[in-house]
Amino acid sequence: NTMVDRITPAAGPEHSAILESEYGVRDACPVITEPFGQWIVQDVFHNGRPQWEKVGVTFVPDVAPYKIMKTKLLNGGHSALAYLSILCGYTEVDDALNNEDLEDFIRGYMSEVATIIPPVPFVDIPEYRKVLLQRFKNPHLKDKLDRLAMDGTGKVYHTMRESILELTAEGHPTPHLALALAAFFKFMTGEDYSGRKTHIVDHNDSRMLEPCCHAVETGDPAPALDVLFGPDIAANSAFVTSVSTQLLAMRDAGPMVALKQMLQQAKEA
Repeated sequence: NTMVDRITPAAGPEHSAILESEYGVRDACPVITEPFGQWIVQDVFHNGRPQWEKVGVTFVPDVAPYKIMKTKLLNGGHSALAYLSILCGYTEVDDALNNEDLEDFIRGYMSEVATIIPPVPFVDIPEYRKVLLQRFKNPHLKDKLDRLAMDGTGKVYHTMRESILELTAEGHPTPHLALALAAFFKFMTGEDYSGRKTHIVDHNDSRMLEPCCHAVETGDPAPALDVLFGPDIAANSAFVTSVSTQLLAMRDAGPMVALKQMLQQAKEA
């Protein structure tokens, strides 16, 4: 059982330009990645163990806590950021996070879900969150928000469903999760609030279209939550109301104003 954590965006002409301007190297398709790298391997071997710790591998008795941390914070953070940032007119992750409100949003999202992450051996989770935000902001990666938004129904299900269930069961507020989902539902209608087409690459797009359009038009996200997550979350009246509040705020004032309002309300809560 293993877990690998390293952001590697799809290569593009901007990466070739950075490589040539900073290193004098011409490469039409460079492989770009970040300095950070984490490889966690379960320490269960039956005929000796390779000495991979010499090249940075961490051997642990149980990989599960590391997977939970990565899924909820990195993968969930990517999805939370992607749809809202696209609605706000951004195309690249680092550019979006130069917006102070979006940076505050993703910081708040991580803080919101971190309350239900169990202890992870050898990891300081608050420090991990700080490092993760800096990784997202790396200006050399030029990671595309459309890449993060691909296969959204699967990603959102696997990264947010358990967080919603656990947080609401414990009575924790979930405004950042609610706004992230409201933005996802709008994205899945096929256009943003300016009428620009959203680039949907999702095998469930046809199933999500009608309930997402209903959510955006009426402010009722229950059918979309049911299709995406199942009846348990769709029947959670407090969470449905929270998502509805964000849908109506974006519909009436636009995503940036809705974001500012949510951040202010979260600070005052």
